[in-house]
Amino acid sequence: MIVEDELMVATNLAMILEAKGYEPHDSGGTKEKALHLLDTIKPDIAILDINLHGSPDGIEIGNYIKQQLNIPFIFLTSNSDKDTIDAAKKVNPSAYLVKPFKADDIFAAIEIAVSNFSGDEYSTVMQTENDEEKISIFSGSIFIKSNNRYIKTAITDITYVQAVDKYVEIFTRDKKRYLVRSSLDAILLKFTPYHFIRVHKSYVINPHYLEQINGQLIVVDELEIPVGRSFRDSLIKLIDTLH
Repeated sequence: MIVEDELMVATNLAMILEAKGYEPHDSGGTKEKALHLLDTIKPDIAILDINLHGSPDGIEIGNYIKQQLNIPFIFLTSNSDKDTIDAAKKVNPSAYLVKPFKADDIFAAIEIAVSNFSGDEYSTVMQTENDEEKISIFSGSIFIKSNNRYIKTAITDITYVQAVDKYVEIFTRDKKRYLVRSSLDAILLKFTPYHFIRVHKSYVINPHYLEQINGQLIVVDELEIPVGRSFRDSLIKLIDTLH
């Protein structure tokens, strides 16, 4: 969601975001419309101009987001003076963007915002070793970085994860796949609260999409996946627990 009272700035910002695959929503540049839109569309992230029509309404909107919605938000302003920064800090935004900005500045701010937000008490960040990629997890979803943007995927929509060399591929029930530089162990560690289980040295599955168990093979979302001998007992125990 974009909250910006300068039409040219809001339009430019929306065009840049659309070009990278985001779906921007313009609030119309007022506090009242922004608060209404926040509750209506429930955005994944918000970019807020601090000063709207001469008043620091952006800070009030940021405070509302902090208290009610629990999503990352970025403060946008042409004022980088100490008083403005101090006022913004009190609301604890996820990132700060100063006008004039370039496309790279916006994407950097989004990346910082998602990363910073993921470090708060309501969320978890997966940070693995050996230069592995970081995946931000909050509100039951993961945000996977792809082509300079973040893709939101509900963890419950993930069917299985497959290890491929130094990467993992994350598959979803709508047949999408995401390649992430990470290890299967790191993925399993963070997905454990969602009952994911390892069934093979190269596979972690969401048992809610398990359709068949047939000897050394299982079927998950219409795909046959091998089951390692050492993992079969734990799979059966988990299924008994879920039932």
